[in-house]
Amino acid sequence: MNTTQGIGRGFLRAREAAHYMSVSRRTLSNLMASGKLPYSRLSGRLLLFKVVDLERAVEGFKVEVNAK
Repeated sequence: MNTTQGIGRGFLRAREAAHYMSVSRRTLSNLMASGKLPYSRLSGRLLLFKVVDLERAVEGFKVEVNAK
């Protein structure tokens, strides 16, 4: 299964988003609660994440290493 397909139009459900980012569902929840990961809640249980937002969030954690 290609997880980038998701439900279409560049959106993923929570399980797919966690898999895409290679993190646990708990880590995904923590990122959401801390405001570091945007998401849309369509109903009480249905959460959707834009793939571009997931990629932006990962880039936000990038650590620059200064080569000596």
